[in-house]
Amino acid sequence: MFALKPHCSYAALALFTVFTFSVATDVSAQKIKDEEVKFIYHKLPSAPLDPSFKNYQSFVIAAWEEQNEKIKADHKQKVADAKEKHQKDVADYPSKVAEAKEMHAKAVAEHPAKVKEAQARYDKEMEDYKKISAGDKLAERVVTGSSIRKPELRLPSEPYLSIPSEPRYYEPTMPSLTKSYDYPVLASTYLKLQGFNKTADNAVKVTVTMQGFEMNEPKVNSEPRSIAMKGGTQSVTYYSLEYSYRHPMSVKVELPDGTTIMNSTPEVLNNFVMVKTNGSDKYPVFSKDVLMKTSEEKILQNNLHYLDSLVNDQYGFGLHKREVEISYVKGDEYMDLMQAFNEASSALLQLENNEKEGLEALNHPIEVWEKNFAEYTPGAKKVRIDDDAAYAISFNLLEAYYLKREEAKMQALIQKLNGMELSSKKRKIKATYDLLLSDLKKRKAVQKG
Repeated sequence: MFALKPHCSYAALALFTVFTFSVATDVSAQKIKDEEVKFIYHKLPSAPLDPSFKNYQSFVIAAWEEQNEKIKADHKQKVADAKEKHQKDVADYPSKVAEAKEMHAKAVAEHPAKVKEAQARYDKEMEDYKKISAGDKLAERVVTGSSIRKPELRLPSEPYLSIPSEPRYYEPTMPSLTKSYDYPVLASTYLKLQGFNKTADNAVKVTVTMQGFEMNEPKVNSEPRSIAMKGGTQSVTYYSLEYSYRHPMSVKVELPDGTTIMNSTPEVLNNFVMVKTNGSDKYPVFSKDVLMKTSEEKILQNNLHYLDSLVNDQYGFGLHKREVEISYVKGDEYMDLMQAFNEASSALLQLENNEKEGLEALNHPIEVWEKNFAEYTPGAKKVRIDDDAAYAISFNLLEAYYLKREEAKMQALIQKLNGMELSSKKRKIKATYDLLLSDLKKRKAVQKG
């Protein structure tokens, strides 16, 4: 039968809870076999657009790109200023060299006179020094505690020609920028309005704005634990790595005339994703840059998938993942059910790329299942279609009716199941189809055109 298995999907798609059905283990039930099939199907929009809208365009923009552009513009100006200054320095360089040589030549010409002046000053100081008597020198030492210093000859240094260094250009350092992406590629990869053509003519516009990735500083937690050892316990420190991150995004959907029909910033995308590794007695070795890179890539994809699902759930014929178990009955007398099983398995796999042919391919399996279910008499023993076979066929039919959007047939079959004795697990599966039927009715009721 179509036994539903848990499948993780985004909150916008989580309209029901699914369960796995296990067949009873009595002798009759041993004939029932289940095969799992994973497939993707189209769901009707919950807020369909006017049928005149056939096209769409999708865009991804980043709020930080404006700041990036300002930083790049400022840097570009600094580069231009640096180049202009360098060119001016190069142009002025010859005159600065000539000025240096001129100043050197002047210093060389003045040097003999300065030497002569220094020599004359020294000679005069020595003449005065020699006139000081020994008694005066002794008295100076007694009174001041220091001797009268003998004059020293200090000649001026030879003039040195200092040629200015040639001007060199230094490129201003480019400041760090927030990571940029190929936004058209992101849009074409993650934002697809299912059931619409991607072209600009009279197009519905889907725009996602990314606010920027944030990550808190990773921290290492330590926890002492008592470990049982031979002969007693030992205290061991366990370590775990903890960090959190987020990548807020918003989505806007506009009609071709500019009317906004969705402008949402989901709260779930504003929340931080908390990560804490399992405890270990080894101190964690990690790179924050690597953590940031992997976390940013992961949450970017997840959030874009979430917004794509949110938009398609309302306006597109969204693609949804589904896992079911198709049941059949073993034995030569059930070859028709085996054939129906094979045909249905193939039909489900066609739904993603060719929904029309896939749904048409379900017609024959439905016909076989309906014919066999009609043979069922509740409580009858030693019959071809017993209780377990009937349950298997009924859930196969419910899934097929749901995929073909035949709510009347779903309703009639559920009513029959309501009158049958169901195990707890079978009741849970039927309850799932109750929810699917309710959702299908709501979606079909709002379809336009």
